[in-house]
Amino acid sequence: MTRTLFRIAKEGRRIERNSTALTAYNSRDGEAISLGQYNDGGALLFMDNGSLRGSLYGDSNGFHLGNMAGVYIKYTEYGLFLK
Repeated sequence: MTRTLFRIAKEGRRIERNSTALTAYNSRDGEAISLGQYNDGGALLFMDNGSLRGSLYGDSNGFHLGNMAGVYIKYTEYGLFLK
């Protein structure tokens, strides 16, 4: 098995690619966004300093949108806000 880590910086804001995901980190070294797999499907995970806050993923059961709080859809051109 080949295990390789590519990163654009050693610490702080950076992007890393390893054998499971492409991950962006914030300036405090906390995970912000991860593109990889979740529940055996492709996933985009949104984190707050490494804690999962929301996700978009597809698997054999369908397409899933998840969030740890409210979901807000905002379109500001005409002032439309859905909550």
